[in-house]
Amino acid sequence: MTGYFEEHGIIRMDPEARSSAYLRIEGDRLEQILVDEEGLNDWSVVLDLDRAQSDVEKRVVLYLRELGAF
Repeated sequence: MTGYFEEHGIIRMDPEARSSAYLRIEGDRLEQILVDEEGLNDWSVVLDLDRAQSDVEKRVVLYLRELGAF
């Protein structure tokens, strides 16, 4: 995340940044666009949902697939 913070400073976490406009779900893969102050929104985090492990642990289990600029 160092590169992100050097480029953008903060990740916005306001209601707009958390809206579904910045989230893509395809099957068990989730991509969240990281919304920045400048509106570049050029970084994302891609996660894989492990449904079986989520059932076992009774909580959502996600694994990081990618994090970075796109």
